[in-house]
Amino acid sequence: RLLVAFTGLEGDVQSLADELSVQLSAKAGRSSGFGFGRSHSAGGRGVNGRVIAPSCMAALTSNIMYRRRRSPYYVEPIIC
Repeated sequence: RLLVAFTGLEGDVQSLADELSVQLSAKAGRSSGFGFGRSHSAGGRGVNGRVIAPSCMAALTSNIMYRRRRSPYYVEPIIC
């Protein structure tokens, strides 16, 4: 199971959530098969039926936020 929550500026929260959704959808197009976002599939599973681990989601979120370090997202992620 995976829980992802953000607190901070609403626009930044939405932008980061969209960026995560795009990145995970791109990974689903590859062979890794992770899914996230607005698809309401059963059991917390992704597009291809695979589950992303919280540690993988934390690493992906960290990488996205680090790339934006010059103009950062003003958000606090909570991933568990």
